[in-house]
Amino acid sequence: MIDTKLTRLLGIEYPIIQSGMQWLAVPQLAAAVSNAGGIGTINLTCWPTLEEFADALDEMNSLTSKPYIVNISLAPSQRVTDDMIRAAIKLCGEKHVAAIETSAESPVPYMPDIKAANLIHFHKCPNYKVSMSMERKGVDGVIIAGYEAGGHPSADGVGTYVIARRCAADMKIPVVAAGGCADGHGLAAALCLGAAGVAMGTRFVNSTECPISHNHQQWIIDHTEKDTVLAQRVVGSMMRITKNNAAMLANEIEDRGLKAGYTPEQILKEQFPVISGSLTRAAFISGDVGSATFCTSMGMGLIHDVKPVKEIIDGMVKEAYETLGKLFDGSMEGRTMYVIPYSMAHVGSPFSKVGIELTDSIYVVLNMCIMTRVGPEVLEALGDAPEFVKGLHARKDIDEKNRYICQFPEDDTIWSVNSGYGGN
Repeated sequence: MIDTKLTRLLGIEYPIIQSGMQWLAVPQLAAAVSNAGGIGTINLTCWPTLEEFADALDEMNSLTSKPYIVNISLAPSQRVTDDMIRAAIKLCGEKHVAAIETSAESPVPYMPDIKAANLIHFHKCPNYKVSMSMERKGVDGVIIAGYEAGGHPSADGVGTYVIARRCAADMKIPVVAAGGCADGHGLAAALCLGAAGVAMGTRFVNSTECPISHNHQQWIIDHTEKDTVLAQRVVGSMMRITKNNAAMLANEIEDRGLKAGYTPEQILKEQFPVISGSLTRAAFISGDVGSATFCTSMGMGLIHDVKPVKEIIDGMVKEAYETLGKLFDGSMEGRTMYVIPYSMAHVGSPFSKVGIELTDSIYVVLNMCIMTRVGPEVLEALGDAPEFVKGLHARKDIDEKNRYICQFPEDDTIWSVNSGYGGN
């Protein structure tokens, strides 16, 4: 377990969200992510009718008992009516969905519906200004999409690192970093920036559970962060997509239209036979990668394989664990160290959990003495037993507003930085 604002809010093990992706964010993928300890997302727009969407929710609930998210794009291009959006939100509340993620346009008209359905609300934001506005308006969390993100990135050209850090520094609600993350190093980096987790799309495209052709997955493996391109810049829905034949043709049409003095509407009319979502869906099935546009992030350069979702998430957590461990290198040098044997609950009771806390903070020592049982009886209970909770706490010279607690139940380890009570 990695304990952050995000995992606490959603009741999940790891702060990893599978992003909403048109035609791909469906139950077989989303449920696999939720079952592996992250949280999966399905897109309302993957189904043309409310009845089919209701069936998809039933399928999700049959595949997982874990929390999951429903993405509702408010972009006019999605042609989802106001009535359908409100009905879908109500249905999500009835079908035990954990959270709604809105994107594109302002979600304010639908926020009363989301609250009435008792759903957690995330909004996908392109920049710091929108994120701050969404917090003031009452969303429960934001997912910031940096310039590296596939799909609809930050049109400001600002990268994930900068937006994530600015938002995390000034916001109280969970901030999730999206764009360019594909491994445990990225997860660790996001946490160090103050983000509460990451959202990934392209990494999960290259999972065995993703309903996309092997040709598309191989294309991702064979290409790098340089092989994406921005398209639809003039028509009001800029997207980062793979630099394939369809993408190049779409941009050629746009450039030619601009030189001819066409309006955005005229350009879109010419582009539509190339960028139509129905073509993308057909290509995902046929495997004809060049025949239609498809979204990938710059994180594509970090992806070299296709493997099951559980392996992806387990590998990320292990890698983040190892990376975060380096935070402690030299952090206690020159400081007084305290070793605290302790027991949660009375020593010898069936609820007792014994451990040893190593810390450089006298404040943590005092807190442990108040909150737990300490002393010789704990040492006696420990004996020579190899199994006990191993706690490591450091004050670290970082922003006191940011406190990190990482719990790893697989080997009874807790690491914390700046946590006043030692992370236990």
